[in-house]
Amino acid sequence: MNNNNNNDTSAAQNKLKLKFAIPDLQTLITLFYISIVVVGMIFNSTYYGRFGINIFDYSDILDFLVAPLGDLKILFFTALTLLTLYLLFRLDRKTRVKYPKLYKMMYAGMTEKSWFDFVYYIQYLVFIPIYLIGFSSVYASFQKKKILKSEDKIEIVFNDGTTTSGKKIGANSSFHFLLESDEKVKIIPNSSVKSIIANLKKKTN
Repeated sequence: MNNNNNNDTSAAQNKLKLKFAIPDLQTLITLFYISIVVVGMIFNSTYYGRFGINIFDYSDILDFLVAPLGDLKILFFTALTLLTLYLLFRLDRKTRVKYPKLYKMMYAGMTEKSWFDFVYYIQYLVFIPIYLIGFSSVYASFQKKKILKSEDKIEIVFNDGTTTSGKKIGANSSFHFLLESDEKVKIIPNSSVKSIIANLKKKTN
């Protein structure tokens, strides 16, 4: 009888290991890069949205593919998120195999239902977007406050010799986004820019 139980446990362990085997390096790199792009799109759209800019109207796919690689905070956040999810999956599977009674209690006996696996994955599909939107909102608010408090400005010289200055919100392959005042945002095509003078400090008496 004990041998049968041991065989059942071993079979369950092997099944779970097969379902959550670590992919090869190339697949991991691809998944990580896709994750960075998706997280970057969410974070950037939320950030620019704080200034009333729909970044999707001013960007192409290449901007979204490249932009996250230039922000170490997004890279770190994505890596930490993926590592946390991986560890949660491992802990869940270990608990499910080694401590089935505890696992059953954790899910109020639903583990024996035929639809449990479906509900289990759905909870992550619901939680992850909420988690990303929540953190992107915190990130966007922090970045906006940082810009508003900063005294650093840039001056943009146009092809016709005229100039404008303000706080830099951001830029991509086609546009510069400039905050001229606390409420006025200017979107400048890069094709109209002759030069940019950075790090203009506010004059003090």
